Amino acid sequence: MNKPLGGILVDRIANARERRKLSALALPKLVLPKDRVTEVWNISTGAYSPLTGFLGKKELRSVLKDLKLSSGTFWPIPIVLDIDEAEKKKIGKSDAVFLADPAGKKIAHLCVEEIYPFPKRQFESQVFKTHDLSHPGVYKVRHAKKYLIAGKLTWIGPAPRIIRPSYTPREVREMFQRKKWRTIVAFHTRNVPHLGHEHIQREGLKRTDGLLVQPLVGAKKSGDFRNEVVAKAYRYFVAHVLPRGKAILSFLPYNAYFAGPREALLTAVIRKNFGCTHFIIGRDHTGVGDFYTAAEYSRMIQKHQRAMGITILHFSRAFYCLKCKKTVFEEDCPHDERYHVHAAGSVVRDLLLKKSPPPPEMIRPEVVKLLLKEKDLFVR
Repeated sequence: MNKPLGGILVDRIANARERRKLSALALPKLVLPKDRVTEVWNISTGAYSPLTGFLGKKELRSVLKDLKLSSGTFWPIPIVLDIDEAEKKKIGKSDAVFLADPAGKKIAHLCVEEIYPFPKRQFESQVFKTHDLSHPGVYKVRHAKKYLIAGKLTWIGPAPRIIRPSYTPREVREMFQRKKWRTIVAFHTRNVPHLGHEHIQREGLKRTDGLLVQPLVGAKKSGDFRNEVVAKAYRYFVAHVLPRGKAILSFLPYNAYFAGPREALLTAVIRKNFGCTHFIIGRDHTGVGDFYTAAEYSRMIQKHQRAMGITILHFSRAFYCLKCKKTVFEEDCPHDERYHVHAAGSVVRDLLLKKSPPPPEMIRPEVVKLLLKEKDLFVR
């Protein structure tokens, strides 16, 4: 099992005594949207170790420029919290604030260390490599609030409602210990499982003791599979398709940045914090459209793998070959392209949008059957 990034698993969840003490304070309150609540939870549980809060100006600049914190520890994307002018005035000279969920319920105590202007253009350039508003990450940053607030967090509320099963890094590590797994490969997805996914998961299992399957259940863009649909498909897939006893399913509350190579590295270190020793990065992992190339992923992985401290399995395209009569990687197939059936998530989505069942060379019929029972498959 792997050590957390920075050597220590962060735990910013208050015990009962701390919760009572902090909750009784008279402080300003900031109400957060659902996606920011997810960020607060991931910091608090240690999924974002070694972060203990939202980044200040010095740390943000260091991460944007050098992909490391000022301590020298690797970190690829700044985790920040934006506020507007009215919220800045509300905080005033207070040295702490409460963070609340969309319903106004207190979830965390934040020590206010710094409030500073959000360098949006710099963030876009470094993280997304574009200022194109058609990129969902750029669009979100451009429409974010004017300021960023930095400081250490303490979670004081109940655990957020997340699609189950969803385990914290500490809970997953305890499962690995009970199973006596020394090497664990993690798989990250926001799609339903198709044969290409199954092939690379099984390939990952050939090299490790076990598999952590972590589909995302956070904010998604229009056209993505709904979280509930992904959950239903993966519950079936892990229970009935993958080798029995060799996989753990745990849905990850996480909001995609669609930042391509940089985000591939972030999703890798998150899995390191869960204890995984290996991580699968696909051909267009965490990308969108044509903004990132396979060569960019390879360069970033080669440059930063040592600093991350997790072994990256970067597989080539997998497809079903009508001649081989099985799913294979492109380098293992001697046959012409006309025999290849590609099962990219976008292809599967397009077919389902047309109410056309994807063929069994793309996705298992039993998974298709589950999907076709759903009235509403996609985020609108």
